[in-house]
Amino acid sequence: MKICSAIKTLLLRLLCLAVVPLVAVAAQDGATPAAASKPKPEQIAALNQAKGLNGNWRTSFTFKGHKLESIFTFNVDNESTPPPEVRVRFTGSLRGTDAPPGRGVHFLDGEIIGNQFSFTSYEKAGKEWKTDQLVSVYVGSFDGDQIKMVYLNTEPRDPAGPNRVEPGQHRVPPAGGDFNMHVITGHRID
Repeated sequence: MKICSAIKTLLLRLLCLAVVPLVAVAAQDGATPAAASKPKPEQIAALNQAKGLNGNWRTSFTFKGHKLESIFTFNVDNESTPPPEVRVRFTGSLRGTDAPPGRGVHFLDGEIIGNQFSFTSYEKAGKEWKTDQLVSVYVGSFDGDQIKMVYLNTEPRDPAGPNRVEPGQHRVPPAGGDFNMHVITGHRID
């Protein structure tokens, strides 16, 4: 019996040693541990603004004299980084206007600061990253129902030799080089 009560006392003391410093740190910030996990006003404002990107957007740009259209779907998360520079995460996809929802290229690394955002998409032919991969970086902003992006991509690259361009079966690097940049504009469709 004395051993059990001694173990209980020891466990209680260890628990106190772990919890008391947490309460002290939270008290220095003027908050309790429960309040410390609540979003700060800056995070709430950033999340509310970022929700403006949610949904489907029809976009277009001109490439070699042809108008190319796509539909982007953005899914803004309900989480953000702490201040001072609050970043809101998002995921999404892009597809051709004739492709059904759920098809196309998916991306997972989106970030929003204010009304500006960025993400990267990766496409590949086959199951392995070889010479037919295409990496595209998007940077843009949204304002109400309007969206503008700059789209940068690198043509087929081998990750084992990322500074070397190799033509694949599906893509041949353009004569002017291995880098493309386009301005994409669009509007909300839902």
